[in-house]
This record gives sequence, structure tokens and C-alpha cells, in this order.
Amino acid sequence: MQIMLFFLSLVCYPAILLFHFFLFISGRIPFREMCEKCGFLRKIPQKNVRNHIWIHVSSVGEYRNITGFTDKLKKKYGLPVFLTYFNKDAAFHAETNFDIAHNQFMPFEFFPAYIRLIKKMKIKAIIVMETEIWPVLLASAAFCNVPVFLISACITDRAFLQYLRFIPFFRRIMKWYHSIFTQSSIDLDKFSMLGANPGKLYVAGNLKYDLILPAVPDVRAVKRKFHIDEDSWIFTAGSVHEQEDRMVIEELEKVFAKIQNICAVIAPRNLSSLPGFLSFLHRHQIYFVRRSQVPHQNILRYPLVYILDTIGELTDMYAISNFVFVGGSLIPHGGHNILEPLYYNKKTCTGPYTANFRDIMQSAKSKVEIINEYTLAESIIRHYNKPGKGDNGRQLITINAGVGNRILTDLQIPGAEPLPGYVSVMGKKKTTQPKKYTGSYTREKESVNTIKKTDKPADKAFDKTTDKAAQEV
Repeated sequence: MQIMLFFLSLVCYPAILLFHFFLFISGRIPFREMCEKCGFLRKIPQKNVRNHIWIHVSSVGEYRNITGFTDKLKKKYGLPVFLTYFNKDAAFHAETNFDIAHNQFMPFEFFPAYIRLIKKMKIKAIIVMETEIWPVLLASAAFCNVPVFLISACITDRAFLQYLRFIPFFRRIMKWYHSIFTQSSIDLDKFSMLGANPGKLYVAGNLKYDLILPAVPDVRAVKRKFHIDEDSWIFTAGSVHEQEDRMVIEELEKVFAKIQNICAVIAPRNLSSLPGFLSFLHRHQIYFVRRSQVPHQNILRYPLVYILDTIGELTDMYAISNFVFVGGSLIPHGGHNILEPLYYNKKTCTGPYTANFRDIMQSAKSKVEIINEYTLAESIIRHYNKPGKGDNGRQLITINAGVGNRILTDLQIPGAEPLPGYVSVMGKKKTTQPKKYTGSYTREKESVNTIKKTDKPADKAFDKTTDKAAQEV
């Protein structure tokens, strides 16, 4: 299997190189991203040539979730962290984190680059966040005798059905994981069916509950920073995807006819989709401003569409909002993290497609409103007329926190000893048979056989009485 993957890696490399070069010359990715994803490594300072723990995250959300865990990991083993990522927003944040010894974009399944990284950075262990399955990386780590850990692991129903079609392949590569720490007992069942060793499976919980966010800010000061009037009522649509942004705007047009002092903040998930969205706003003659251009514009007028086209400011906007919509959920994407607005006890809503956060949604069902593309305006108007704080969302986070400690209790790196004086925190016991975890973040266990028999995603969380046009056929 290793030889086959190495061969395929070499055969596919010219196509990968040409693809990323095309993205570069078309202006879609910078030169550095092209080079690093194609396997050209960044220059490593001489002081960093020592044993490292390699952590990989995909998005900026995963990067934020891993921050607290990284600190605990360094306290246990005292080894510096080498971070890789696949999202340029994560790169922006990683460059400003002084706790990370070295960082770069993840090479795209090219085994010479992986082996060179492992050797040059003297990697003692590789830790992958959530379900990022990199077969060539696993094969390269096994070739170099480096253990790979998968933490906060989960598999959506749709992905699980796809994986089952290639079950002989996954049964082989799952053996290369040293340990897998899943979000729930159902995820544990899925990994076990895919061929993971039951003795290496743990239920630890969702690392998103360990998020570290700034304290509640001075609302007036933050509004002044964004050049927003102090008397305005703020609705924020965060992590909104392409096409989903059009749905939100169509609902906001209904809201603007009834509410005049509203500031509707739209934070696109991918800034690459922004030009098309701006054209849409121009065609519909909707007044908007861009955060990156606000200081250079005249006094804002309301109602207003405020486009947050900067990186790293969505958390501040959540903190001062009166009502929040979390995107990726009006389209079959699977949703995004609802815990950030809940951390600030904000009234929060999301769409029906939340399969990627099913366990969190189950725990937060009394604190989050489920809407669809036809009821968002009604929900905004209702919350505007009934001011006040949301339910105690931070309590939900506090109750479920400590996932990183549970992971570190059972995460043992071969050949690396914990630092003297390190005190372990009691975590979830290893289980050789799937058992339902009794923590508050679990849900009623489903039958994996039921998942196998259907190819419909289980992400319909809204009431069946809503408009039929919003429901999945």
C-alpha cells in the first residue's frame, strides 16, 4: 500500500504543480502558497532544528480551536509546535502566534515533501485536527516510524457513505493511526467500521468547546472602531457562503422596509466570492459599505449592509451584535461553529443544514433558533421588537469544556516523556467496545446500519411545518 501511494503521488505531482501554478498566475493564490503547497518548504531557522510536534489544521476555525490545546501539549512534553494549514486565513493568524515555532501551508500529498519535513523538523508525532485524512501523509509517517494522532475526529453521514464504497482502502490506512479521539460514540462506531483498531479509539468530545475568546469588550468602543453608530441595532451574518449571501440579502430587503436603524453585517466565508456578491448588491441598488474602506467614506446612513471583508474581526462583531446568524447552513454545506456567538450570550440562529455540528446543535437546541431562507426576515424583526440577551450560551460551553485535558490524558507519544512535575488530568477511559459517552454533549445514539441504508444527509433540523420549498426533496 505504501509503495502504491508513493507511486501515485509521483504520477500526480505534475498535475498538482500545474494546477497551483494556474491559480497563482490567475491571481487566486499568492506565490508563497503556491510554493509551499507544491512541496517547496520554507527556510527553517537554525534555532528551530530540534524535535517538534507537527499539528495540522485546515481552516481558521480549527486553528482557533487548537490554540488552547497547543499550550497544554507544550506543558506536557515541552516540545515546540510546527503548524501546517490549508487555508490562507489560518496562515494570517499563525504568523502572529509566537507560541508556534514554525508554520507553513500543507504540501499537497507529495511524499518527498512529507519525508523531508519529518526529517528536517525532527518530528516526534503528527496530530491532525478533526477528519483530515491524508493517505500519503499517513504512509510517509509510517515509513518514518512517526505516530499520527487524529483528535476531535468526526465523520458526517454523507462522508461515511462515500468512505464505505472504498472500505478495503480505508481499512488499510486506518491501521496507520496511532490513536483516534472522536467527538462522540457514534463517530467512534464509524471509525471502527472503517477499520480502525478499537483498542486505539477514544471518545473525548468536541475540542470546539475549549475555545478561547477575548473577554466581552466595551460595545461603544468596538462600534467606534467599526465606525458604526452607537444607536444602531446590529444583525451579523457570519461565515456566509456564495449564493447563501443572496438569500440573506433578499430577506434583509424585507427587514429594511420595517427597521431603519439596522446595521446588517455580512461576513463572507471566502473573500474570493466577494466580487460577485458586490455586483449583486449593485444590481439590486442596495446601499452598502466595506469594512476595509469605511475610514475613507462619508458618514454612514441606515439601513445599512456592512460587509466585513477583513480577517480576524468577526469575533468582535459577534460580541457587539444584537442578533447573529451563522452561515453555511442555508445550503447543504453542513454549517459552521455556533459556539462563538453563544460564548457572548448572543441570540443566535442557523439554517437547517448543520450536519457537521450535529452534536453541538443537539446540546444547544434550546439556545439556537432554526430558520430557513424564507423565515430569516421574520426572525430578525421578532428579535428586534423583543430586545434582550440570549440564553446563557456560555454555560453550555463551560459545562462541556475540558476536552483537551481528556485527550492529553491518553495521548502518549512514543519516545517522548512528559516533563517532570506534569500532572495528568483524569480523562475518558479507553474502550475496546463502542460505549455511549454520558457527557452532556452526546445525543441519543443512532443506528449505524440506518446510516448505511440511506443516502440522505441527516441535517434537517427544522420543523416540518415550514415552507415545503425550503425542505430537501
